[in-house]
Amino acid sequence: MESLAGIQITEGTLREGNKCLLKLIYTPEVHQHLTLTGGFVFPYDFHHLSPVTPDKVWVSDTRNNLILKNTAGGTLHHIMDLYNGNGVHTVNSMSELIYIDREHGIKKLSKDRKTLSTLINNTLSEWKPLCVYWSPFTEDLLVGMVGKFVATADTGIVMRCNQAGEITQRMQKTTMNKNLNIALNKPAYMQYQYIPGDKRYDASNAVDGRKSELRLSGGQCASSDPQKQTATWWVNLTSIQSIHHITIFYMTGNGIWGTFYTPSFLGFSLYVSNTTDKSEGVLCFKDTNFTTSTIPAVFTTKCTVHGQYVIYYNERLPGVSYPEVYSKDAEADLCEVEVYGCPITGYYGSNCSISCPDVYCQYCHIETGSCEWCKPGYQGQQCESACQHGFFGQDCADTCNGRCHGCNHINGICESGCLAGWIGNDCRKACDEGFYGHGCKETCGHCRDVQECSHINGTCVTGCDAGYHEELCKTICPNGYFGQDCTERCKDTCTGCNHVNGLCDSGCQPGWTGHNCTRTCVTGSYGVNCSDTCGHCRDVNQCLHSNGFCLNGCKEGYTGSMCKIQCITGSYGVDCNDTCGHCRDVNQCLYSNGLCLDGCKAGYTGSLCKILLANATSSQSLQQNLINGESVATAVILLVAIVVLILYKRSYDAAQMRHIPLSGSIKTLGCNHGWQGVNIKWLLSSLQNVDGFSAELREVLTETTPGLSSDILKWWNLEMDGSFLKKASKKLAQS
Repeated sequence: MESLAGIQITEGTLREGNKCLLKLIYTPEVHQHLTLTGGFVFPYDFHHLSPVTPDKVWVSDTRNNLILKNTAGGTLHHIMDLYNGNGVHTVNSMSELIYIDREHGIKKLSKDRKTLSTLINNTLSEWKPLCVYWSPFTEDLLVGMVGKFVATADTGIVMRCNQAGEITQRMQKTTMNKNLNIALNKPAYMQYQYIPGDKRYDASNAVDGRKSELRLSGGQCASSDPQKQTATWWVNLTSIQSIHHITIFYMTGNGIWGTFYTPSFLGFSLYVSNTTDKSEGVLCFKDTNFTTSTIPAVFTTKCTVHGQYVIYYNERLPGVSYPEVYSKDAEADLCEVEVYGCPITGYYGSNCSISCPDVYCQYCHIETGSCEWCKPGYQGQQCESACQHGFFGQDCADTCNGRCHGCNHINGICESGCLAGWIGNDCRKACDEGFYGHGCKETCGHCRDVQECSHINGTCVTGCDAGYHEELCKTICPNGYFGQDCTERCKDTCTGCNHVNGLCDSGCQPGWTGHNCTRTCVTGSYGVNCSDTCGHCRDVNQCLHSNGFCLNGCKEGYTGSMCKIQCITGSYGVDCNDTCGHCRDVNQCLYSNGLCLDGCKAGYTGSLCKILLANATSSQSLQQNLINGESVATAVILLVAIVVLILYKRSYDAAQMRHIPLSGSIKTLGCNHGWQGVNIKWLLSSLQNVDGFSAELREVLTETTPGLSSDILKWWNLEMDGSFLKKASKKLAQS
């Protein structure tokens, strides 16, 4: 192939100059060949082959199968192509398959068969592709097409496209003349059919091309009910067509045309419309002059208009005066209705071979070529102007949606999207419930009523659900608040309440417990979840349930705000403010009251070891006090004698007695063998068991007078001197 300039194609009366036509090579040239070996099995008849490589080939059959085979017959890939056996395909220099899909689009499949793209959309309303061919010389794609609605061998078009799928040339062939009936076998309708459901009288009989039998019962005519006041019949051309003239073959009964049929046809009308409503169309003809003798059996009228529906109408309305020769009722007995014109738009002339001169003219006058109807999106006498901003469509009569960005002047599609809150090609659909914003991609917040969420900006018109606030109701209540509009305060006893219902689902403040933190800790516990135990408070009821602080101080021996700190070694008492005495072992100083459990250091006496002795050890001090003065010694001897007399029969376990040695001048009493002196513990316990003297002796024992040995204090926690013996002997003398 090669590009030539100034070549003319001549066919019949058509001579059309073209600067870029294809010249066919008369002698075929072999560009590629391959050999198919045995075992090459295909389910149906071969239809077309397109070699890919020396060992691979695309094969199509008559059943929509398009299969990649290797030369051994193995199947490598399978897709579905155009139906009805028109699966013609081609392969380009990149080994990419180009084929016609089932929707009449041109598809391209990559070499690795992983990417399928649309090369050409089927946007030509009048044409459909029949075959494709890729030129190895120019690398252009040729697409052969036929009419969608009138597909004959005499009418076709070839589109040349570049590698991007853009149409660069359009070549049309047609031998159509004025005798082409564009109504043939198109859908038809009868308002009141004579004998409904009977095919002999069906509306389609008037467009089936048969008109040899013009009788009512011949089965070739459409016939209406003869007893109706109106009669309507129409044919749908299936698209807007350029019409030249219309011919009607009336029912004649195959006899002499006369007054038997003609009164029913008088007064008829012919309309061409784009809808089935005749009032929206153009009146092509209205009979006002025919008589029963002048109306022809075959009627033809010129009607150079564009339309989709050709409508035959007659009427006999009550209250309207009609000529006397008119029938009483209206009828439509039509054996054939033929509509002649161009099957495609954009052309005119006696054989529809001349392109309309105006580029954007969709329908030009079939005889003169003057534009009668611009393509959508254009206006002006010669369709030279695009629609003004804000308008689109046929005659620029449609208004772009105000919510639209980049309204296409042809179809009104919003090419740059919609305003917030709207979606759809024309931005006429609001966001679905629960969504808002640009592209309706945002989700509404927690609106009280989701139907009241603004589809534009998401504002909750009637307020928020409990637990949320602000305009979009997407923000939970601030810490410490909950409920409707976040006006409710959480309980102070909560660590952080639920922002919706106020429940303390995050726990309680220290010192509180219960489902909603309404109870304080039980006595003796405190803190988070009341899991801590109070310290050594002076009064456990005064332990603060929140932090364990002892409000009225600590028990002796403890300190700190929670009274859990024991006094350190060497201190004791309330808040550990007291210092231990001179205990023999400071670790044996009781932290509660300071008692020295292991006795005092040398030179000190008393239960707290805080009394300093003069010039003697603690044991010598006790002995000196016991023998200090003759009267004291005599009293002790007298007291011992009395006790011995009273308790001589009493038995006791001397092994468990405590022994305190005395000076040699004091006789031994109550001691084990090898010991001397007075067993004071035995003595005191004996005195307390003497009938009548127990209370008095207890009084004596509880009076503190310094002077006795620290050993006695250790056992009795008393400070005594010899005076208690005097009092004891006095009590005994009085008895």
